[in-house]
Amino acid sequence: ALLPIDQIETSFYNLRTKSSAAVKQELHQLFLYFDHQWITNVPMKMCSVHGYQHRTNNNCEGFHNRLNQRILKAHPNMWTFIKCIQNEENRFRHLLLQMNAGAQARKKPLPLVSFKTVSIH
Repeated sequence: ALLPIDQIETSFYNLRTKSSAAVKQELHQLFLYFDHQWITNVPMKMCSVHGYQHRTNNNCEGFHNRLNQRILKAHPNMWTFIKCIQNEENRFRHLLLQMNAGAQARKKPLPLVSFKTVSIH
């Protein structure tokens, strides 16, 4: 969730109760799932990324995504994989040297995302 922890549950229930009948019918299964899985079973602090610089709960996701983009094959052979890992190690060593020398980490610009707006009235 992108909301602060103390606003998630209230916002979900507001969305669910203020939605039109058609939206409620269309999203009924999603509302049930979200309520059961994320409101009831998972602590709010585990599902909110509000205020985090990295918005994944698992920092490895970004690394795995980068690795997959670098390999460019679904099932690389061992040598391709090893070469990719070696290149990544060299990259991180270089970044570490730069940061130890006082360089600032570059922030990657966030991609533009368009959202479909659903009327809840």
